[in-house]
Amino acid sequence: IMVCQELDVPAKAIKDGVESFVGVPGRLELVRIARGVKYYNDTTATTPDGNKAALEALADKKKKNIVLIAGGADKNLDYSGMARLVHKTVKGLVLIEGAATEKLLSLIPKKTSYPVFIVDSIKESVERAQEIAHKGDTVLLSPGAASFGVFKNEFDRGDQFVKLVKNI
Repeated sequence: IMVCQELDVPAKAIKDGVESFVGVPGRLELVRIARGVKYYNDTTATTPDGNKAALEALADKKKKNIVLIAGGADKNLDYSGMARLVHKTVKGLVLIEGAATEKLLSLIPKKTSYPVFIVDSIKESVERAQEIAHKGDTVLLSPGAASFGVFKNEFDRGDQFVKLVKNI
């Protein structure tokens, strides 16, 4: 907005532009609402900080409403903050196999009030998430990790997720 103002873009054009912006694929992208469950693709959240931003943006302050699909390859990052936030905000956790998944699991309390699944494909992650999510919940693909080994890249991971969700 400030750049537009510096370039003397009319205020109405700025307002219209901001109001019509729907986001970009892979960044907190609302894919669809199916059976009252919102499905978000945040595949470009390949770090714990990216995951944190998504969880904070979508968390319901009154109840745990997020089924999180996360995990994957480790980029030698600290997952302690992510683990604490996950434990406070999710009603279900589906982790895609990988070194980051192992790190995250080691930081989450062994006894949780929510189910935890470890899967080896995006298809299985969506299936497990569907088992947990109910009307009013959010299924969030926000890995907090890289996609190496299982997917071509993070966009392949997100594209597979979107395709599966659109077929629900």
